[in-house]
Amino acid sequence: MLDILAIPVFVNDVIYDDEEEGEEEEEEEELGVINGKEMKVYHGKNGEYSSFMVVHKSKTNLKSIEELKEYTLLYNDSFSLSGYGVVAVFVDSLEPMHTINSFFKKTICSGGHLHSIRHILDNPDELYCSAIDSKVFQIFQKEHPELIEDLLVLKKIKLGPNPLQPFVITSSKFNSNVKNVLRNALLNVHREPEGKKIISKLSIHKFIQVDLSFYDSINYPLNLIIKNNQCKSSDDNNSN
Repeated sequence: MLDILAIPVFVNDVIYDDEEEGEEEEEEEELGVINGKEMKVYHGKNGEYSSFMVVHKSKTNLKSIEELKEYTLLYNDSFSLSGYGVVAVFVDSLEPMHTINSFFKKTICSGGHLHSIRHILDNPDELYCSAIDSKVFQIFQKEHPELIEDLLVLKKIKLGPNPLQPFVITSSKFNSNVKNVLRNALLNVHREPEGKKIISKLSIHKFIQVDLSFYDSINYPLNLIIKNNQCKSSDDNNSN
């Protein structure tokens, strides 16, 4: 029996009093290109996160979604929600008959979000793009300000939000008293100075409690992940 203890709420670079205030005005450019150094990260208030579609800063001439079809997509893992599933949703919203493999010119599994970022930075002449987890992006932005400015974020491509990964207990035999102690410790760690100091290093604001229905929204991207992997496997077999 799956039991969710708590999920983290990450620190936002920009705070909105109301979710609707987070909506920005429409920009003239279809992709809303912004330099990575200037990108303000907003995960959400209730345990969500998104992904950002990024390219090298040399791609300032990139203006339309149609042009992305000439790009190679770098992804961390073909079963990742943040690096692959969100892209599958994006492609399906544009062209339901297409998959990731048929939409982009080429796809490459990098093995990790940071590997994708490095690949883009190290190959400025290549047409590479990648969906980067907003948490990873935020940490990279703070730890490598000299590198993040070499990335562009395509703000108009909405990849999320999706619910964050939870702290869970999978065994029904787990002692309920211990479980409650662990849950209470997570839910209240931000109230203690030392605890707040520890989670702040991880860019976590606090933990909140949710139930399994909180994750109903990921059924759609998970189904698309399965569909895209099946098509990918078929394409790989046909090319051999």
